[in-house]
Amino acid sequence: MTIMRAIMVMMRGIMVMIGDIMVMMRVIMVMMGAIMVMMGDIMVMMRGIMVMMGDIMVMMRGIMVMISSIMVSILPVILSNESLPKAAVSLANDKELFPNDKMSFPNV
Repeated sequence: MTIMRAIMVMMRGIMVMIGDIMVMMRVIMVMMGAIMVMMGDIMVMMRGIMVMMGDIMVMMRGIMVMISSIMVSILPVILSNESLPKAAVSLANDKELFPNDKMSFPNV
């Protein structure tokens, strides 16, 4: 009887040990899940930073377009010492720039 009881106690101890190992594995799994969630948050933050960089690039493109349009509007005045409409008409009538242009604008 006492041998059976000792075997039962030993089996109960082994069961408790298996349960403790399972709990430890569960804690490790939960920690791994938390680490994965943190990595996902970091990826989302990196995506936000990339989106911000793209927005900054679009803004730079707009600024470049503005600068180029200002340059195009100022360039004829700089090239010829005339007023803006005369310079624009002479630039539009320039046959070297537009060789196959059938239209010609009247001089101002």
